[in-house]
Amino acid sequence: MAKSFEERNQTDTARRKLKSLAGTSGIDIELVSALANFTWDYDPEYGNEAIGWVDNKKLPKAAKEQLRWIAESLGMRPDFEVDRDQATKDLIQAYGDQSAVTLWTNFCAAAVTKNYGRVSEFASHNYLRGINESRARLLAWRGKSLRFIEIARNLFLKLFRGGTIERYDLGYLWCDLALPLKYTDPKSLKVTPWIDALLAAIDSLPPNSGLKDLIGCCKGLVDGDKYFKQEVLQALAYADVLRVNGLPVSEMFIAERRNKLSPHFYSNEWSFPLRFWSTNGGTVNRAVIPKLKKT
Repeated sequence: MAKSFEERNQTDTARRKLKSLAGTSGIDIELVSALANFTWDYDPEYGNEAIGWVDNKKLPKAAKEQLRWIAESLGMRPDFEVDRDQATKDLIQAYGDQSAVTLWTNFCAAAVTKNYGRVSEFASHNYLRGINESRARLLAWRGKSLRFIEIARNLFLKLFRGGTIERYDLGYLWCDLALPLKYTDPKSLKVTPWIDALLAAIDSLPPNSGLKDLIGCCKGLVDGDKYFKQEVLQALAYADVLRVNGLPVSEMFIAERRNKLSPHFYSNEWSFPLRFWSTNGGTVNRAVIPKLKKT
């Protein structure tokens, strides 16, 4: 027997976790909690929710009312849906409209506040370098259209783990870049110049260093657990800051190579191209980082 919709994320443990996630995301806790209810239960108790994923095959009245509230909070209609062609046009437009300096500024702050959402936006923009309608066909698309329940799920996954698994999916990318979220940064936020220090640490690594060594370089510079640090590093690889030897991302559409695997099995827990760091080695490239205002 599965939990009812009304029982999801209602325990003290779930509420604490959602409060923490809302805090690092800079998103209202009520919205974060509502998005979670269609994606992940932080206190699963029954067999089919043993790892937290929830089933939305049947939506009770309470779920439909909450979906309506989420839609209204985002300025959308609950019956909204978008087909692949329109999602492609929207994504290409959103990609072109984004400012590199703004993305970098938000990304640098996100690494300090553990904001997966803003890391995801930075990562997705660089992942999509060179996108056009033809290349967008290489992205995955599920079903005839993207409906609001999938939008709610994608938005939670953005805040939950920054799209590290979903980034090849056009529906996720549409939610990430074409559907802006309103973040609230901490008033006392001070962004330390962590990128320079991180790149200096990576520069000083001995030859044949691996991905664990890259994680080690993040200590004291990038906040969060190893998965958050991994996502920050992968984003820097998409941005051509961490260059894997023989895999110049400035000359390719990254999504086209996403299924290319490293001969080093455990490295495949990382995304392309950084999964090849352990076998190919790499260098740092400071030239692509714009000059940012100190905050």
